[in-house]
Amino acid sequence: MRKLIFIILAVLISGCITTTSGNVNTPAPKEEIARLNLELGIGYLRQNELEQARTKLEKSIQNNPDNPDAHRTLGLVYERMGELESAEKAAFKKSVRAVRSLITVIKRLKDTKTRKKAAPVRKASAKKTTAKKSVARKALARRKRRR
Repeated sequence: MRKLIFIILAVLISGCITTTSGNVNTPAPKEEIARLNLELGIGYLRQNELEQARTKLEKSIQNNPDNPDAHRTLGLVYERMGELESAEKAAFKKSVRAVRSLITVIKRLKDTKTRKKAAPVRKASAKKTTAKKSVARKALARRKRRR
């Protein structure tokens, strides 16, 4: 009977032991912190806890200043708090700037993709012209030797 109790306790205790893999103390990336703070800020805004919403949204903007959603939501918080000037200055204008900067980045990425697609064609045509030139040089050299 004692052996049975001892075995059951050993199994229960071994089930409580956990192992972790990797480094537990690695900090989360700033984008992840910003996303989580944005979600918390939106939740506090829905519950009408405006001070806590403002704090979380400001932390989100600190970690990712190019996120237009955080700026726009912060503007809504300021508006509900009655701080209309702050809403206009701090949130709405920055939201527009953030959207414009994202549009610029997208345009640059599209330009880069089209350049990369065009580059191999140019290299191939350059190889063809150098190949044609070398064939022409060889033909001239043969003619000179025959004479």
